Amino acid sequence: MRALFLAVVGFVAVSAFVVQKQDIVDELRKISKEAESLTGPELADYVNQNQKLFKAAPSKFSMEAMKAKLMDIKYVVEHEEDPEELVIDAEIPTSFDARTQWPKCKSISLIRDQSDCGSCWAFGAAEAMSDRICIASEGKTQVTMSADDVLSCCGRQCGD
Repeated sequence: MRALFLAVVGFVAVSAFVVQKQDIVDELRKISKEAESLTGPELADYVNQNQKLFKAAPSKFSMEAMKAKLMDIKYVVEHEEDPEELVIDAEIPTSFDARTQWPKCKSISLIRDQSDCGSCWAFGAAEAMSDRICIASEGKTQVTMSADDVLSCCGRQCGD
């Protein structure tokens, strides 16, 4: 009887915590109409006043500088025909984490700093090759290929 009582008390305590936690999350998600229109230093101040997890700061780059880093519209091409619909009858897992699937492959967990280079394709290619070499060798060959091996960062002239 005592075990049943403890189980019921435990269940009630956990349920109350879950409900309270959801109430807190819902409360934190509320943003005033005024706050929705904030930008720059005012937005950073608002974020910092309403949470303590990290310190927000305005970007050190101007909007023009950020736009300059975007690829040119001339590289966006609309397809002339609709793509063929491909239906694969396969069971898709609810979640997948390559780090747990291939724990011997340390390169999978790396997050590389592209910084100001703008050549995401080179970083993605180097990262994928590093991971695939490790996976194919079942963790015996650990390489960290460098995006520098594939490119040189040449500013805005690359890709023109």
